Amino acid sequence: MRTDHPVRTDRPVRTDHRRLLEREAECAAADAALARARRGHGQLLVCEGPPGAGKSAFLADVRARAEEQRALVLQARSAEFERWFPFGVVRQMFEPWAATAPEEERRAVLSGPAATAGPLLGTRPARDAGPEPGGAPYSLLNGLFWMSRNLAGRHPLVITVDDLQWADEPSLRFVNYLAGRLEGCRIAVVVATRTEARHPGERGALLAGVLGAARARVRTLAPLSADAARELAADTLRVPPSEDFVRACHDATGGNPFLLGELLREVAAHGLGPADGPAAYAVRSLAPAAVERRVDDRLRRLPEAAARFARAVAVLGPDAGHRPSAAVAGLDGETAAEAAGALVDAGLLEAGARDEGSRYAFVHPIERTAVYEGLAWQDRNRAHARAARTLAADGAPADRVAPHLLALPPSGEPWVVEVLREAGRDALARGAADRAARFLRRALVEPPAAEARAEVLRELGTAELRCCRPAAIGHLTDALALAPGPRERGVAAVGLGIALTSIGRHDEAMELLERVSGELESVDTGLYVRLQTLLLFTARMRAATRPLA
Repeated sequence: MRTDHPVRTDRPVRTDHRRLLEREAECAAADAALARARRGHGQLLVCEGPPGAGKSAFLADVRARAEEQRALVLQARSAEFERWFPFGVVRQMFEPWAATAPEEERRAVLSGPAATAGPLLGTRPARDAGPEPGGAPYSLLNGLFWMSRNLAGRHPLVITVDDLQWADEPSLRFVNYLAGRLEGCRIAVVVATRTEARHPGERGALLAGVLGAARARVRTLAPLSADAARELAADTLRVPPSEDFVRACHDATGGNPFLLGELLREVAAHGLGPADGPAAYAVRSLAPAAVERRVDDRLRRLPEAAARFARAVAVLGPDAGHRPSAAVAGLDGETAAEAAGALVDAGLLEAGARDEGSRYAFVHPIERTAVYEGLAWQDRNRAHARAARTLAADGAPADRVAPHLLALPPSGEPWVVEVLREAGRDALARGAADRAARFLRRALVEPPAAEARAEVLRELGTAELRCCRPAAIGHLTDALALAPGPRERGVAAVGLGIALTSIGRHDEAMELLERVSGELESVDTGLYVRLQTLLLFTARMRAATRPLA
């Protein structure tokens, strides 16, 4: 928890607070709350948003505005591990003032009904005020209220509380108590809480009471737009960014201000130029250290099953259905459902209905990258192996299984080779020759069984030919040499003949086509005609390109 000394009326006015991007409505609400408080119409302003939405920055801006208006600013920030410390947040608010205020001021503020707050702040012995303030008896809450009212009688009072969802329950009771008695007080209370923070029992009721208070105004911080991302990128990197770069940054972070800022700092650290095309591609794979620490911290607060489920979703990516995610995480259905629910409630994952057909995804893609990059290579390999087997067993298309196989070391298992070949054929049929070649190169490395090697070489050479890769000729030549029969040699010769012709090696192509077609005349008429047609085409190309005498 952080404590700062309150602003005294004799301190210089601060006028350098930075403009918040796309928070004009929230800043206007803060100005209105401060103005109402100065006129004696106390106001409670609640700022909601997911982690990283800029709630802390907004509260800092509110404090700066209040300081400019010579208000007394008291602040506190809750921490999850300190929520069992009774009145911890209240003590943050008032102890700095109690420690620095002149004795005469302390006596005046803590007089009358406010006297019962003295023992909590260490200004009076506890015996003078009756029972110990371990809970939140009415006399103590009332004393804290009158102390706040007395302070506001001397100068407008602004109280800010960050991460209210983690405040201790006695402090939450005080915020509720104060929120219901702001009319007639020169007090503005501005609190920030997470949108996904929903708690059962007494804590949930107290938080709901704050949000539903009669004098509460609730503002939800929206993600930043692409225009704001562009402005922030230009300001951070000192170079006008390209539209592709801005779009990549915005897509990776979902417009979350914290994640966007950390990503841009990571871009700067890597020396990437935001006006260059490669930078737009690179940002999709960057996982800033601060984001990794943030995600790790959030996962540590959740059950271990939730962390395992999150890692499974990170590995599965777009295939993160409920059953595959549970299988990769090694969880039974009920435990997986509870883990998924905890992650959704924590704002890490989003999903439709929590059923067998649902798909889970990280709210912010950059957090998915952070979780994935945080896996040790052994754990990552095990997860990809489970993902591949699970998806294959579920009948997923080969091109959904193959990426997981690419992330693993070669195994030589026949089913792996077959999935990679099928994914290559599907990609080639869709015109994605580069992707097909990648799958087939990996199938060759597995390696395939001896009797399948010639076909894998031919399929790979064909894909490489489609994307003009020089390696196509070598692979097609090897396929021809290993082909077990004339038909197989004929199919390989078609691809090799085209490849040789395309680079001007006409004589070699013609000799090959003539030789192999001679084997097929009485075996496969259709393939024979195809080779003869290609031979004629190659001869014409040779004549057209021959230099004049």
